[in-house]
Amino acid sequence: KGGIHPEENKFAHKSTLEDFPIPKQVVLYASQHLGAPATVIVAKGDNVKVGQMIAKGESFVSANLHASCSGVVSKIETVSDFAGFKKQAIFIDVEDDIWEESIDRSPDIISDIKMESTEIINKIKECGIVGLGGACFPTHVKLMIPDGKKAQYCIINAAECEPYLTTDYVSMIKEPKLLLDGAKILQKASGAKEVVIAFKNNKKELQKVLEEELVNYQDIRIFLVKDRYPMGWEKNLVKAVYKKSYDRLPSEVGVVVNNAQTAISVARALLQGECIHNRVITVSGNAIANPCNVLVPVGTLASEILAKCGGVTCDNVSLLPGGPMTSKAALNDEFAMYTSFGALTVVKELKVESEACLRCGKCIAHCPAGLQPIQIKNAYDAKDIKELESFQTSKCVECGLCSYICPSRIELTDAIKKAKLYLRLSQTNK
Repeated sequence: KGGIHPEENKFAHKSTLEDFPIPKQVVLYASQHLGAPATVIVAKGDNVKVGQMIAKGESFVSANLHASCSGVVSKIETVSDFAGFKKQAIFIDVEDDIWEESIDRSPDIISDIKMESTEIINKIKECGIVGLGGACFPTHVKLMIPDGKKAQYCIINAAECEPYLTTDYVSMIKEPKLLLDGAKILQKASGAKEVVIAFKNNKKELQKVLEEELVNYQDIRIFLVKDRYPMGWEKNLVKAVYKKSYDRLPSEVGVVVNNAQTAISVARALLQGECIHNRVITVSGNAIANPCNVLVPVGTLASEILAKCGGVTCDNVSLLPGGPMTSKAALNDEFAMYTSFGALTVVKELKVESEACLRCGKCIAHCPAGLQPIQIKNAYDAKDIKELESFQTSKCVECGLCSYICPSRIELTDAIKKAKLYLRLSQTNK
């Protein structure tokens, strides 16, 4: 239901994946994911190495954090992130690229792991693997199906429907075997009987690469989805692939969904002992000199990445840590990259004036969650809790479609985000 076909503008689609030079300093926020922040376990002056745990995820929905570079912890203090939120951060002055000795990164490790489901999930937790599609939800929690049940199906989400982004695409083209190895590991961990790798039907080169590699794998198949936004939303993907609907979680209908880069990271963790220490970033937009894909250490400053890509091409720009549909503009470029940031999108600033609602109903017709965005905004403006509850405000997935499609340029998505927070706080304080 709903959805659109925005201009993709995949400017970095054909660019090769470049390695980012080792930065002089990285800044690692203790909160890199959905859930409780990890507890810092290093101190100022400590020498750390790549892959060494520097913060421990101690609550159920939390994830371990590892050093992305080797060097000395210069300070641990509370700083602002891209949106101005205060977070505890570990500053590492980088000296080299030396890995923690306990990590076996031998490239000769075979793909056929002999571990049971529980062992795999524990290893994923130990390595701090989180969803790399944007939500950054701890992967080990997602694999722990409630009531001890097993999943029937496993979907690898490679739809990548945000305009400009090409991170999943270039990662899969470069590492098809790791993608499929990770898919098999996730299948074994979840107990699923098959794996489906879902991506858009216009990715012919990727289809060819994966089909050539798939001859060596069983119980994995490709599923081509329509080139529409937001096809990458889990509910849309599960509906498209298996014709199943659910209320809150895909596990309700026996499905586990993981991002393509998450699958690759799972393979690196289980087969090579690697934690998430770097990730692919798409640097693109209509105001960047050289759109490209770069592999950067987590915690690298956005300003350094932009400089590597030739810098911005004009003065008044908006810098989005992610895609243009779902991201919020950063306050400046002096923030560190989260694990969850798959892109830096730089676009020319466009100032528009909102007008009165035309009552055209486009926001309702295009909402993939079947909500009434303008009614939710009106209820929020009136601070009407009962109305916000009746309009199922909390079900909004913040895809940005209602703002994009509105002919009156009303900032509906922003209003609904505020409405969700207002509703959550009101319910908490009851």
